[in-house]
Formats: sequence, C-alpha cells, structure tokens
Amino acid sequence: MFFSAEKFRFFRLPLTFEELTVVSKRFHVKPLLPIQAADGVFYVLTLSRNNVRLLECTQHSIDDVDLGDLPQNLEETIPDGATDKQLQFHTGTPSGTGSDARSAVFHGQDAGNETKIRMSRWFRMIDDRVKELVVDVRAPLVLAGVDSLFSIYREANTLENLIESGLSGNADKLKSEELHAQAWVLVEPFFKKSRDEAVARFRQLEGSGKTCTDLSRTLAYAHQGRIEVLFVAVGVQVWGTYDPQSELAEIHDSQTGDDGDLLDLAAVQALTKGAVIYALPRNEMPMPELLAAILRY
Repeated sequence: MFFSAEKFRFFRLPLTFEELTVVSKRFHVKPLLPIQAADGVFYVLTLSRNNVRLLECTQHSIDDVDLGDLPQNLEETIPDGATDKQLQFHTGTPSGTGSDARSAVFHGQDAGNETKIRMSRWFRMIDDRVKELVVDVRAPLVLAGVDSLFSIYREANTLENLIESGLSGNADKLKSEELHAQAWVLVEPFFKKSRDEAVARFRQLEGSGKTCTDLSRTLAYAHQGRIEVLFVAVGVQVWGTYDPQSELAEIHDSQTGDDGDLLDLAAVQALTKGAVIYALPRNEMPMPELLAAILRY
C-alpha cells in the first residue's frame, strides 16, 4: 500500500514481502524492483497467419501489450490478389539479428513465394511496432508459433536479443500463463548469463575508477546519471538523508525524522536515468557491499 494526504494505492503482486512500514517524504519502492529489474523483463511474441500478440513479462508477471493499429493477420496487411509490383521488393543487405540490416527477401510468381513476400512484409511491420513498444531493446524476445514462421521472422527482426529457440506449436491455443511459463525456461539462462557477465565486468573494472561501492558517491553518481549498472540489496535498509547539493549522505542506525532508505533512493535515481538494475536478496549479492555500481564515465 502507498498512501499520502493526496493519494492512496493498493496493489496485489506475485511476490512475497516481509512486513515493512516506511514513513518518509517519498514512497519506498525498492521491494518492488525485482519485478522490473534487469534480470527480469522479457517479451513473448506470438505469431500465426491469423493473430499476433505481444506479452511483457517478468519471472512473476504477465501483461498484454496493446499493439495499436498493427494488422492482426496476413489478409489485413496485403490482400490476396495484390499485384506483382506490390509484392516484389528486396533490400540486398546481409541478414542478421540485432542490427537494422535485413536480408534480401522473396521474388517470384508462384503462390508460395507470394505468401512468403506478404508474410515478410507483415513481420517487418511487426518488428517496427515491437521496437516502439518494448521498454528496453536489450530485453530478450521469445517467438511462439509454428516452426515455418520462425526463419521468416528472424530475417525481419532487428531487436538485439531474439532467443534462438522459440516456442514451437500453435500459439493461438495457449493461454498467457502457459506461454509465460514455457518462455521463462528459455530466458532464465539468458538472465543468469547477463548477471554473471555484469559481475565479472565489475570485478575487472575494480580499481580503474569506473566502479563505486561508497554510498554517498553512488548516490551522487545516480543523480548525475553516471551509473550504467547497479547491484542493490533488497530486504535490508540503510536509513538516512541525502543532500544532492553537498552530495553528502547522513546515515543513521534506525529511521528517525525524515529519513528514507538510501539504497532505495540510489536505485530509483539510477533506474530513472537508464541504468541496468540487479535487485537481489542480500545473501545473493555478488559482493559484500549492499550496493555496487559500474559507471558510464
């Protein structure tokens, strides 16, 4: 629950929380960070000739993303009987995911080729819309649909982290919860690898001036937008106040007066400035400190 003199908000969430009451000048949101932290957000894109859906997921949540006026099926994209001039197009660029390059696509007069051309154009439209809607283009994307569509979509895809193995089968028959559970099995190793690489990078950069574990300095860097990656412990608080003018933090043994959780403040400030956040239980932190940052500069 979040409430003040002006507002009240109550949420039911798929996490278990330790009971905690915080009275401060701002809302305490750090316990929620595991839902939206860097090792949690991924997307599932369902594809069929008659339907397309995009799910934004974490390990604990699923949300349908509104695709707006995107054509929902092949017929809406290019109607049957379209002219050869409408259907034939090519780029001549090399294929590959994670870039704006798209491979040369289909030519020919037979019905099978025309269907592939129409499908490829539709998938390019989908890719453009997905890029507009995803929170972070680095988040992994899982395809769900029949195998024959995967290779065509991979040629259209320009997102950085399209998972190689998709969910094969008729995605129209699966509920969101089923898609989420199956997709998590595919993306969990991705998140673990990503976190392990971030930890290794932090240790490699230690002593170079591009890492920080000091609370006051980390708070200053968070306000300045200098943090690229932040590891922060959840389930533990550091009570105190921070003055962004003097860039000094005052830490107290227990919460008094206008104190807030300084770990929460650092995480929120870093997140709003585009940092990658790994919010972990204290016993899962990869270093002994309660927070550790990799700096952009």
